[in-house]
Amino acid sequence: MTLFAHDDSRRAVALRSDPILFVAMLLLIVVGITMIYSATAGPLEAEGLDPFGAMRRQAIWAGIGIIAFLLLSFLDYKELQHFAWAIYVVTLLALAATFFFPELNGARRWILIGGVSIQPSEFAKPAMAAVLAASLARRRDDDGGPLTWRTLFRALVLLAVPALLIVMQPDLGTMLVFIFMVAVMLWSAGASLRQLGLLAGLAGVGAWLAVRLDLLKAYQLARLTSFADPEADPLGNAYNQLQSVTAIGSGQFAGKGLFQGNLTQLSFVPEQESDFIFTAIGEQLGFIGGAIFIAVYAVLLWRLLVIAGTSDDDFARVMLTGVAAVIAFQVFVNIGMTVRLMPVTGLPLPLVSSGGSSLLATAMALGVANSVWARRPSTRAQAQRRSGKGMELTGQY
Repeated sequence: MTLFAHDDSRRAVALRSDPILFVAMLLLIVVGITMIYSATAGPLEAEGLDPFGAMRRQAIWAGIGIIAFLLLSFLDYKELQHFAWAIYVVTLLALAATFFFPELNGARRWILIGGVSIQPSEFAKPAMAAVLAASLARRRDDDGGPLTWRTLFRALVLLAVPALLIVMQPDLGTMLVFIFMVAVMLWSAGASLRQLGLLAGLAGVGAWLAVRLDLLKAYQLARLTSFADPEADPLGNAYNQLQSVTAIGSGQFAGKGLFQGNLTQLSFVPEQESDFIFTAIGEQLGFIGGAIFIAVYAVLLWRLLVIAGTSDDDFARVMLTGVAAVIAFQVFVNIGMTVRLMPVTGLPLPLVSSGGSSLLATAMALGVANSVWARRPSTRAQAQRRSGKGMELTGQY
């Protein structure tokens, strides 16, 4: 088994790639770059700065992400299982390294290298999906029953260390992603309802302790209270969400037109290029544009679940189920907070929100998914029949 496909099979891997997955990813990236320009061009120009600055940075990260997607498509994804412990250690070191860099906006989540900020917690999401999948794969009872309690405990211990580092940063949003991801992955790996119930109970106890022991930061509590009662502080903690709802509502059915939204152009919604980027979509493209945009995410998630479901490899199936869970959770929470269905958590909209770490980490995860699709059982058999080499090709995958 080799890390990347041999020269004589690279063309075959490219031909067996999933075009729907790639096109859906590309569409979301293009929408993100466009909306980032729409939300930032006016304010940047008003300050005498390059109106294309934010868009150009996102476009550069998008190019890096697409290259990473293509490279990882040729990666033999099974090597991730072999190097799971190395991935785990690197993830822990990267998360720990954030505490040696200056605090930004009340948190230590970033590593600053040459003027570029990298957020390790974004890469920890797909990394931990691979690590947990390696731990959970083929660890059921011999009779094909549910996971053993030992395996469940092992998975929770693996998650505990990076989760603790993320809580200390603090990054409550990513912590919630981890909880949802591990629950879905355990279910995919064969956990029983009793085991999942235990996990839910532990999560509930953890949330209760966080409140009772005052572990939540003041701004985190303020977000929860402003969500419950926005009229109590409409110009303070509830301001972002109230402006977001107004912007999306003003788009009505067909939207005001690309680059035409007043609330977007005049920056009435703070953090509109990142956390609240869906407000720009809603105002400018309306209900129709927003629905189509969400449909593209649905297609992306559908392809991930199809790839997971058609794989004959427990590791790939569980890992991609975790990746799909991460993307689905972030899309639901991010869009939900822009329409006041969810409190503000700071989770980015995958592939769309401004931020290179989130875009690159998601593109890398999708590249691994494409690698799994290219090496699914049906395509391997077809490749063997066409080549006439029988089982000789299997060692390349």
